[in-house]
Amino acid sequence: MNPTKFNRLDTAYNDTCCDYLVVTNNVGMMNCEKHRESMGLMNSPNKEFHDCKIYKQAHYCSFDVKKAEKEKAEREKNAAIEKKREDDEKRRHAEKQREENLRRAAAYGDQKAMDIIAARDEAAKHLSEIRERIVRYRVCVSIGGIFPFVVGLKTDGTVVATGKNDNGQCNVGDWCDIVAVAAGYCHTVGLKADGTVVAVGYNEDGRCDVGDWKDIVAIAAAWHTVGLKANGTVVATGSNKYGQCNVSAWHNIVAVAAYQHTVGLRTDGTIVTVGYNEDGRCGVSGWHDIVAVAACDHTIGLKADGTVVAVGDNDKGQCNVSSWRDIVAIAAGSHHTVGLKADGTVITVGNTNISGWCDIVAVVACDHPIGLKTDGTVVGGSNGVNGWRDIGPVSEEQVLEWKQSLRWQAQGLCKFCGGKLGGLFIRKCKSCGKKN
Repeated sequence: MNPTKFNRLDTAYNDTCCDYLVVTNNVGMMNCEKHRESMGLMNSPNKEFHDCKIYKQAHYCSFDVKKAEKEKAEREKNAAIEKKREDDEKRRHAEKQREENLRRAAAYGDQKAMDIIAARDEAAKHLSEIRERIVRYRVCVSIGGIFPFVVGLKTDGTVVATGKNDNGQCNVGDWCDIVAVAAGYCHTVGLKADGTVVAVGYNEDGRCDVGDWKDIVAIAAAWHTVGLKANGTVVATGSNKYGQCNVSAWHNIVAVAAYQHTVGLRTDGTIVTVGYNEDGRCGVSGWHDIVAVAACDHTIGLKADGTVVAVGDNDKGQCNVSSWRDIVAIAAGSHHTVGLKADGTVITVGNTNISGWCDIVAVVACDHPIGLKTDGTVVGGSNGVNGWRDIGPVSEEQVLEWKQSLRWQAQGLCKFCGGKLGGLFIRKCKSCGKKN
């Protein structure tokens, strides 16, 4: 029998090991010397050659993909369970501490102390609820430095940008399925729904070399690019002049920030930093109960009780935040600090002044501050952002839909329905009929 040669791009035979396939009684049988010898078989049907070690090492195996997807789903499930366990443990610890404080106050008959503790707990709960509500907005707008430009994430997962474009950092018109953006120094970074990352702009130091990143859940950018992975570890690429990319040993991280140094927020509310520290911006070892971080020429931490701490360059008074209260989000700019209050107004210190802002859900800063409003418009900055609309987070339902579509595409299936594709060049779904 003469073997029939099939084009390896033909999706009907994309599970075969070799260029040649013998078809007998509708059963695919290999006609490859190497594989027959390795398996000890003269003819190996599909079921058996999926067990061939050579095949598995050299080719994309649908069985292995399904197994890997199942294992990944199990890991994500376990990670979610572990996070819930940690959160429950923190809540139990806080409740236990509260009860102990109340017991001690009651033992001494101090009703005033009991009232103060109860009021403080109620205020902390209120701030926590607001932070949880607005946390998704903080990844929707970002400002790049040196040559200022602004990047915005739209609710449909596309991205807009305005400002200096000397290095192509604003060329984001073809981006889609984006869930977070970060503007660095002459480059722009986008986090996709499937946990991969895209970047455009200046790249002589490798700050845009993020093509192989996977399982990323948060990003930050400056002269380098930082990615937080789902397992709490961190990756970084780009300028490492001050050691700001030396983050491979970090674990249990839940948030990151970047400038000439890199800041990581741990699950226990403490901070870790690497990089430039001549002005003391990395002196955060005594911080605790931190729920958010920001970085520029100084480092800022937002505490669970709505207060703020800061360390580093203070030549313009940008670290004078000790009197701030009821803060739910923070941003660090060049010689200034911005705080978003629980009522949607904004407070600043340093070489900037803001008045009249209201209904704000996110703040960012670099050379100047920008605010994102509840209606999806943007205030502050250059005139280029005045016409922006629909800036805001992508819905969770849309993100789940994108993830499913991207998984189907990775398996060579229809991105719309998951059906099988046919055709050599025009990949058309056999189920829904749509072109991919």
